[in-house]
Amino acid sequence: MNNIFDTLYQNHFINNNSSSVTSGHWKYNGGHEVEKSRDRLEALKGFGFGQYSQRTFARKIKYLYVEFASRKLLKEYNCHPVIIDAVEEVVKRQNRIFTYDCANMAICLDYTLKNILKKHDLQNIEQLRGVIDHCTVIGDGYGTFGTLIKLTMPWSRVSYVNLGRTLIFDYYYTNMAFPKAAHQLEFTQESLIKNDGIDFSYVEAENYKWISKTKVDLAINTFSMQEMNLEVIANYFDYLRQASGHRYFYCLNRAEKLLPEGEVTVFDEYPWSDDDEVFTHELCPWAQDFPYHFPPFRKSFVGKVKHALVKISGHCS
Repeated sequence: MNNIFDTLYQNHFINNNSSSVTSGHWKYNGGHEVEKSRDRLEALKGFGFGQYSQRTFARKIKYLYVEFASRKLLKEYNCHPVIIDAVEEVVKRQNRIFTYDCANMAICLDYTLKNILKKHDLQNIEQLRGVIDHCTVIGDGYGTFGTLIKLTMPWSRVSYVNLGRTLIFDYYYTNMAFPKAAHQLEFTQESLIKNDGIDFSYVEAENYKWISKTKVDLAINTFSMQEMNLEVIANYFDYLRQASGHRYFYCLNRAEKLLPEGEVTVFDEYPWSDDDEVFTHELCPWAQDFPYHFPPFRKSFVGKVKHALVKISGHCS
């Protein structure tokens, strides 16, 4: 394997380091299975943080409708051809089934970039060079969103912030898509700030405060802030407000969710500010249900899902 994978494996699967930002959801739900010998990966399986299905002939048959319906969503929401090509390339490079997760992330990115283009009176994605250069993905899971961003905007630098036991998945699948890119696991705030020439940075969640000193032109969080404790959510907002850059923030999460420890997260009660420039804050039209491989071939999410796109203000709560 390599240094990043081995370091994360040692820290979070051998030493079993726990993080102060690990919520009850990850203590009682979700799961990570990583097994390796001295120089060979034996198993890499996860659940509870998105869906990755390796592409095999049997799965191609099993998920035939899911792939068809998920790709159809891209056309229904008029996704930009550059983003459609990018998500197809993600699927190819990661050798995966084209699931709803892939379609959802592509539509979310398309929606976000179209609004930013309009805001800056620009016509095409290439013109976002100099506007969206530093992207932070909070809680990706399989490196899907980060990889999609890099393929859509090749000049951008992507930083992943995730729990260490999930960050190893972000790294593994991003490296699968970009084996020749410059990847770096960040050990200090200074290295994260100074990392010129790095394509992908990996930040363990207990160091999430570091983003307050970095440049964040675009931050993304989908389906994982809903799993965080209220204090951690508030901290993320504060740290994003302290960051430099354009600070666009796209957030898609459950409207309301009860965590195992009794806390209730409510999307509308996240620490939004009256000083934020709001592009949208509403029920997400493409995230209330998803294609499924058994009749009736659609499955609803447990609870309503909302999304917001804001240009987050520099005011700290």
